[in-house]
Amino acid sequence: MADLVVVVDSGDPASAVGAALVIYRESNGTAPSVDFLRRIALDGLPASSTAKCWAAAVRNQLYLGTDQSVRYHAINLANDRVTSGEICGNPTDNVSSDGEYVVVQQGNCAGYFSRGGLQITNGTYGKAFFPNANASVPIP
Repeated sequence: MADLVVVVDSGDPASAVGAALVIYRESNGTAPSVDFLRRIALDGLPASSTAKCWAAAVRNQLYLGTDQSVRYHAINLANDRVTSGEICGNPTDNVSSDGEYVVVQQGNCAGYFSRGGLQITNGTYGKAFFPNANASVPIP
C-alpha cells in the first residue's frame, strides 16, 4: 500500500455527486506521475464544498471523518470495503494515528481502533473517562 496516493473528493453538492475516495498508484518513471486505480463511493458522507476532513491510516485501514457529518468511515484499502459508524452524535473533530492505533474524535468522545481494524474502546472522555482529569499532580 506504500505506493498508493489517496485523495478524499468532497463531491459536488450542485450535481448530487457524493463524496468519494479516489485511489491512484504512483508511477515509477523519469517524471513523477500517478495512474488512476479506482473511486470508492462514501455513502452517508454528504457532498460539501466547505467540509474539513481528517484522515489517518494504520496498515491497510483508512479512517476519515468531516466536520459536517456525525459518521466516520473506515475503508479497507485491500478490498475496498467501507464501513461507517458514529461515536456519540457529534461531527468529527480529528482523526490521528501513531502507526499502531487510530483515534477518531467526535466532540468529547473518541473511538480507538487497532491495526486490524478492531474498535478497542468507544466512550466519552473527561471526568467520566479520566476520573482525576482536573487533579494536580505534584512533581518530585
